[in-house]
Amino acid sequence: MAIMKEALIIWLSAFTAIASAHRSIHDEGIGYVFLQRFPLTGGLFYHTEVLVCNRNEFSADDQAMLDKTVASMTDFSEMDDTWWAARTATCVEMGYGGAACSEECCGVPHGPTQISYEINSRTAVISNIEADKKKVYLYGHGTLDGEAAYHHVCDHKCWSNWSGTDYNPITNNCNTFTSAVLSCVFRLSEKKPHLGPSDMVPVQCSCAE
Repeated sequence: MAIMKEALIIWLSAFTAIASAHRSIHDEGIGYVFLQRFPLTGGLFYHTEVLVCNRNEFSADDQAMLDKTVASMTDFSEMDDTWWAARTATCVEMGYGGAACSEECCGVPHGPTQISYEINSRTAVISNIEADKKKVYLYGHGTLDGEAAYHHVCDHKCWSNWSGTDYNPITNNCNTFTSAVLSCVFRLSEKKPHLGPSDMVPVQCSCAE
């Protein structure tokens, strides 16, 4: 009887440890979701993109800082320029722009540059940006990696088909795409940092399977 009791205690301890680890992974996700913002040339409007970065791209100290920030923030938190500019974490860049193509998601580039995008890069999927004025904002933990997130939004209609010809500067622009990724894919806030008339359309999540 004593042996059975001891075995039961060991099993319960192991189960508790596994459950705790599972909760930790679930709570913290497998990575971090950032928004990067650039003024468009001329400075009146803004372009945004989503960066999805795996946890292991950051040091243990950075992970602890990011986790603490997520736990205490509302909607998003601006990252200090000196922090992200000094980091080389490789992320998946998800951005949208107009183009002369009508295929599903052809307005969302997904080549080697986007798949291996360093967080300190000052480029975007469009060229008419003021790269030296980039800002980065943390939105939360990601339960999908960048590749899975891309396919979630691009393998079927997700608010829009995101073709190049679907682009509309008011009703279906880069910031609308950012909203769809943040809200529909990651279930994070679609509120954005001071975009004004660049971001006029709230997204109602609808991603057909």
